[in-house]
Amino acid sequence: ILVVADPQLTDAYSYGHHGVVLAVVQSLSDTYMRKAFSLLMPRLTPTSLLFLGDLFDGGREWDDTTQWEEEHARFRHVFPPVLDSGNGDSEEIERIWVGGNHDYGFGNGVDTGKRLRWERAFGPTNSVHTYGKETRIVVLDTVSLSASRSEISQGSDAFLEAFTSAWSSSPPSIPTARPILVSHVPLYRKPGTGCGTSSRTRGGEILMGRGYQYQDLVSSNISQHILSTVRPTLILSGDDHDQCEVHHPIPKLPSGDTAPSAQEEALEYTVGTFSFMQGNLVPSAGLLSLFESSDGSTQSFGYSVCYLPDQLWTYVMY
Repeated sequence: ILVVADPQLTDAYSYGHHGVVLAVVQSLSDTYMRKAFSLLMPRLTPTSLLFLGDLFDGGREWDDTTQWEEEHARFRHVFPPVLDSGNGDSEEIERIWVGGNHDYGFGNGVDTGKRLRWERAFGPTNSVHTYGKETRIVVLDTVSLSASRSEISQGSDAFLEAFTSAWSSSPPSIPTARPILVSHVPLYRKPGTGCGTSSRTRGGEILMGRGYQYQDLVSSNISQHILSTVRPTLILSGDDHDQCEVHHPIPKLPSGDTAPSAQEEALEYTVGTFSFMQGNLVPSAGLLSLFESSDGSTQSFGYSVCYLPDQLWTYVMY
């Protein structure tokens, strides 16, 4: 599964550019990502694509339907739905979509009309995808879940409740087959928590920060609720635009339930941005590999970072 985070197609809301300057910046950004994507696909031959949110930069600001349609068409040009498989044939592969705060807002600032518009184009913001016999990827709309207004969060709240009920009534046959969680915003971690072995280009950790239509981490309470409900083995997130690797302890099961023999953990990988225009001079993508034995008795995963060229250095050399 090729993982693409935060392409955030550059627009007038990105840097305040307009006219010819904006057209040039958009062209440079789009061309870089389109070329990188078209080169990665036939070489890595993924079976699926996972987009970790913030597909657009100003999506939450666009009230004009015509502009939305133009930007959506632009996105499909950069990341075409039908690709050359490398053997002369063209094929369309499965895509998993995650909504981000730049797509339709964050928390109480989520615009439900723009979220619905996004869903019509890309599908539900909460979903479950099954691979093999037991591997489940759970996409959770944490930007909406972070709202205190029920009319915004109720869809994600209901999804979590329904997911828990389904998981309890039909548990995986493999004892270790805990799901993989996907969230646009990284889960909370205490200040001072480093990013492990990840190679970051700025700072050594992801700190909690808030501002207009963004929050750098899901709140502590909501993160604990997610961890105790979904009980993931792996978490993939974006939003930060840089790499990070963190281990989260899974809350103990309630008394009366069968407690695990050892402390369960979830490993979270935050994936860097795919764009060279988003504050990271070394863009990247992630590659998630899922493994399951033929009889379904064992299950594991592998994750690696695919670094893209430093485009600004290329310009300097020219």
